[in-house]
Amino acid sequence: MLIEGFKIRKKSVFFTGFPGFIGKRLIKALVSQSEQIKIYALVIESVKSKAEKEVKNDPVLKDEIQIIIGDITEPNLGLDSGLLIKLTNKITDIFHLAAIYHLEVPKKLAWDVNVKGTFNVLKFALKCKNLFSFTHFSSMVAPGRAKGQVKEDELNTDVSLHNNHYEITKHVSEYLVRKYSDRLPIIIIRPAIVIGDSESGVTDKFDGAYHIFELTKGGKDIGKYLPRINIKDSNLRIPIAPVDYLAKSVAYISDQEGCIGHTFHLGEFRLYVNDFFDIILGKKSNQSRLIIPNKLLNLIIHSPIYRYLMVNKFFRLVLRKGLQVPVEILDSMDSYDTAIFETKNNKRFLEPAGIKCPKFREYSEKIFKFQRENRKNRKLRR
Repeated sequence: MLIEGFKIRKKSVFFTGFPGFIGKRLIKALVSQSEQIKIYALVIESVKSKAEKEVKNDPVLKDEIQIIIGDITEPNLGLDSGLLIKLTNKITDIFHLAAIYHLEVPKKLAWDVNVKGTFNVLKFALKCKNLFSFTHFSSMVAPGRAKGQVKEDELNTDVSLHNNHYEITKHVSEYLVRKYSDRLPIIIIRPAIVIGDSESGVTDKFDGAYHIFELTKGGKDIGKYLPRINIKDSNLRIPIAPVDYLAKSVAYISDQEGCIGHTFHLGEFRLYVNDFFDIILGKKSNQSRLIIPNKLLNLIIHSPIYRYLMVNKFFRLVLRKGLQVPVEILDSMDSYDTAIFETKNNKRFLEPAGIKCPKFREYSEKIFKFQRENRKNRKLRR
């Protein structure tokens, strides 16, 4: 069933980032909301078999996707001249999701994929003769360690506000895309922390927020042994986006001419850290809290002991290998701030179409249940 507001037009889509978790869900959303669509998914040789298997085993996708072997880090995306001409004559929409998302990514790999790769996709887009939209997946880390309001349609130019190669390269790649906004129909997506499906709880991988969920309601449930926690005077928010909401939103946004030239912060951006703790620790609002002053937390984060541990190789190894915690998250603790992500474009374009991010509290148990039931699955812990 088509959501009201979708345009009935024939689409030829060029897509990078398949068969990634978000990519798969977005393609399904595009197919479900299109009368006529053909998707050309660019994949590197090493994931060809996985991509073909995904398409073959999914009745929704098998007739709509053509897998193309290429590489965004190569000139002309690694495509031969004949195929390049064919695609640039056909493509109406581009979705650029391919990127290295790991916080610990080495510098060269991050720049090759996230920056050089984006530049090559932009050059490809300039050759497309019938392009309606170019949707670029950026990140909420692209603006850096922002204080106060983070506006949708602005990007600062200070790379010193970033903590690692992932953050810097996502910033630079968005900056590049914005430079082409006068020549291409650009739409920029800054997703919150992406987790599983709000209806089923399903995810492809237990990473990111799932490391925290593993210790709490999604696994070991340490909340049974802890008091209710309150960080006094903290305005820190935990931005979260279920993948189904993200896919549905982007599919709709990319089809609206009025969205071209705009940036969208997609997710729940009003989940305060103390409420987040209540949810993941299984605490009720009528329970008393253990109050931790925000000033004390900041003193710990900025203390010599904390900084020593953050550079201690053995400590980092224990965290990374033993607890499977990306150490870079802790490296960034001293930069967590009270950034407020503007969501005016969501209210203007998405909410009138009935698309609104569900509250984490409403679907969190589905997320935790899926993790508890599948936490021993090695494929999900890779």
